[in-house]
Amino acid sequence: MAPAPDAAGAPGAVAAAPSGAGEASNGHAAGGPGRDEAVWALGMEPSGRAPAGPVVKKNPMQLPPALDRVDTLQAALESGLRRPVFFLDYDGTLTPIVKDPDAALLSTEMRKVLTELATLFPTAIVSGRGRVKLQSLIGLHDHQGLYYAGSHGFDISGPMGGDESLRRKEASETLPVLKRASSQLVATVADFSGSQVEDNELAVSVHYRNLVDKEQLPALESCVDTVVNDLPGLSKHHGKCVFELRPETDWHKGKAVEYLLDALGLGGPDVLPIYIGDDVSDEDAFKALYGRGLGIIVMSDADVAEYRAKGHPDGRHTAATMRLCNTDDVRGFLGSFAAAGREGRCKGRSTPPPASVAGRAVTVESGGT
Repeated sequence: MAPAPDAAGAPGAVAAAPSGAGEASNGHAAGGPGRDEAVWALGMEPSGRAPAGPVVKKNPMQLPPALDRVDTLQAALESGLRRPVFFLDYDGTLTPIVKDPDAALLSTEMRKVLTELATLFPTAIVSGRGRVKLQSLIGLHDHQGLYYAGSHGFDISGPMGGDESLRRKEASETLPVLKRASSQLVATVADFSGSQVEDNELAVSVHYRNLVDKEQLPALESCVDTVVNDLPGLSKHHGKCVFELRPETDWHKGKAVEYLLDALGLGGPDVLPIYIGDDVSDEDAFKALYGRGLGIIVMSDADVAEYRAKGHPDGRHTAATMRLCNTDDVRGFLGSFAAAGREGRCKGRSTPPPASVAGRAVTVESGGT
């Protein structure tokens, strides 16, 4: 597996547009881009290479709306410079955040868009959810072009109905500890009305969005910390109103994206990886693709206000380079690419989707579902 680049430039959204790159009043490109505008939209220098430079995190409100760049992006891709590959978070990206995690079902409209997108372009769902539960929520088990990376990428499957999966060796070894942690946390959160434990197979989530007494949050976190400290091989992570326990190893969504690109033979310079996500864990993927692809954060004005209310005056800084406001925007963005692929305006799959995600990495072992 090729390592993530340590330094790369920001795709399209950060650099100023080249002179002459006109836009219509609605923010969309006024016509097909010339080569200079095309390479700018794809985050490349005129030479066609990604610019050098460190990862720069920015206030999401300073990022350009991805919907306002979609015409330019598609026209640039139509020029044949690169072809898109999609990596999509689930909760807060493909479906709105809901009070009951088990009720976060994919809408009929989004399922239709996702079905067509995955038919035309390599597409993977990358989520903290357990892979089997994720497949159930999406309801496209037998789609021949959709890949899944559940439990933050610790459990990956190909498009053949989910009969084959690949698991990180460390995660499989930590599974008994995760089960113990889940059992202990279920007993613990009984004292915190409204909190909920979700067993994601190779990760455990403690949701506190519905915590009745918000003043209990520090005590709840202390209980989670106690479990983490008492059990070997676990680490705690923060998300949107959730504490997550994962195997303590250098693996995350960004590593999973890199693995999939390598395993599917999509690591070349002719590929444009596009990652869309809303949560803190998605930052690992944004950083992994920085200068190599496009990171698009899903964040509304209300989300920014929530971060400020929690004591972060500048909101949450991100390594993403474009922004979408909500799941409706995500559906519109993905739908526009599905239409472009259907009409032949955007280069899609060059070969049928591989049946396996075994790839060339040696740190992932086969595992059952």
